[in-house]
Amino acid sequence: MRSKGEWDKRRRCLVERFADKQQIRGEIVKMTGINEEIKKELLLEMGKELRNSSKVRIRNRCIINGNGRGIVRKYRMSRHELKKWVCLGRLPLKRASW
Repeated sequence: MRSKGEWDKRRRCLVERFADKQQIRGEIVKMTGINEEIKKELLLEMGKELRNSSKVRIRNRCIINGNGRGIVRKYRMSRHELKKWVCLGRLPLKRASW
């Protein structure tokens, strides 16, 4: 059984591989002077591609433990790991105290 982190890496690779095709098709579909039949064909082609090649399927995960919740985007770490690293002095942050 694969871990969630491995699935996420696989999805990111698929998104990179198919990004150009999806962008071109999306721009063609958005054009106003294109025939409706051509637009329908392009939309059907986009629907037949792999689901995991879509950008919206990517989930932010912690780079240390693979947790998918409570992620701080700037550091790509979960809030628990971020707190640990700050307490150990591995990150140049200060804990809030008031």
